[in-house]
Amino acid sequence: MTRWFLFSSVKNTYTEERKYKTMMKIDRAYADWKEGGIKLWDIELRHIAFKIWYMNRLLHNNYNNNNNTLQEWYTEQLSRKKAHTSTLNDMCRHWGVFRVKFYQNHPKINELPDCIRNDNDEPLKLKEIYELMIKDRHPTPRRTEWQKLWAVRYNTAIPKVFININSISHQKGRNTLFRFFSRSLPGINHERDTRCKICGHLFRDPYSHLFTLCQDILDIEKTIISTVNKLSFIKIHRWSMDTLDISKYNRTERIFPNLIGIIAHQLWKIICHKLFNTDESKPEPKFEQKVIETE
Repeated sequence: MTRWFLFSSVKNTYTEERKYKTMMKIDRAYADWKEGGIKLWDIELRHIAFKIWYMNRLLHNNYNNNNNTLQEWYTEQLSRKKAHTSTLNDMCRHWGVFRVKFYQNHPKINELPDCIRNDNDEPLKLKEIYELMIKDRHPTPRRTEWQKLWAVRYNTAIPKVFININSISHQKGRNTLFRFFSRSLPGINHERDTRCKICGHLFRDPYSHLFTLCQDILDIEKTIISTVNKLSFIKIHRWSMDTLDISKYNRTERIFPNLIGIIAHQLWKIICHKLFNTDESKPEPKFEQKVIETE
């Protein structure tokens, strides 16, 4: 169900018997949107972070004589250097590991010190604890083999492209372009070394083929180019992966990234109709300049 919720189309109804594929594994999904992830929690790490946060608050309250009855019982055990409960023992252990890794100069827990504080001299927040731990476990988001190949073949700058995508104001365009460069579009993500169901040509990579090389896209390439050149100060001479890669353009430019996002979304609607539509009464979407201008 989690895979269906995160990665399936909004219109898809959950079916218990069906297997849903993960479009992004945890070592990529944990990262921020600006790094190509979806900020998915590492639940195990989040659980540990909560224990550390609670112990830190316990120390803070004890230092300021503001404990409740349960906290007083906990601090009494700590003062005797003997935890009677597995819960307290677990919190002490995780807090100690966290202190050694990130705040070595802070007093040990058996001295009942004040809490660990952030740069604003406030007790560490749960969010701050989790972010330190997740960055320690995953220093940089993993790149897929195709993302690495794009970096070599097309000079695609990752994660810079995601920083630029994050600045796009058109929601659907931003979402489509993000899914394109994070390689998490539903329905095509696992296609490899097969023939295109639209034009019949053999392809290795569904993303670059369906959005830039498919014959149906090449047939409307002139319309796409004229649309971009009419609506943007930045001019293009061909529709390609280079054009889609908005990391190559100045972040202060607002019109062009939004325009590329809108076009990518319109193309995705056309692709989806040709690949997945089963309702013959539904009209086939067309690439029209007027639609782009309206968006």
